[in-house]
Amino acid sequence: MISAVARWVISRRWLVVIAALISTVITLVEGSIIAALILIPFLMNWRTLGVVLLNFALTFIFSLQVLSFLGLGLNTMTLGGLAVAIGTAIDDAIVYAENVFRLLRQNKYSSKPRPVLEIIFEGVQEVQESLIGATLITIVVFSPIFALAGV
Repeated sequence: MISAVARWVISRRWLVVIAALISTVITLVEGSIIAALILIPFLMNWRTLGVVLLNFALTFIFSLQVLSFLGLGLNTMTLGGLAVAIGTAIDDAIVYAENVFRLLRQNKYSSKPRPVLEIIFEGVQEVQESLIGATLITIVVFSPIFALAGV
């Protein structure tokens, strides 16, 4: 009797993973909607919003590809890690996009406008060190998780 119950529980574990994956996708969609609602009134630019949302989708797809390449499956730990990593990437993308947009707007009204690519490069360089530092702090804070047994 116990082995039949154990087999039933083990055979139904995939339902938990599917439910967690569906929950993650719903959360990602909600996160993109919230990011869009925040960015629209502040930036008033649909292109910037498109860049951030494209970054969101590409980060998610790339993360799943890396997990597949490493032979890792989707479980609660990897889904939690994906949520943190994607959140950090989206936060960085919003900061980059906002800074570049600000510089492009200033350049538009400048007496001597510079090339757009030069402005974009300058905008990324201005915030790059801060964002790399913030990302490294996040990595350092979460790295002790790897010392846990079974992770």
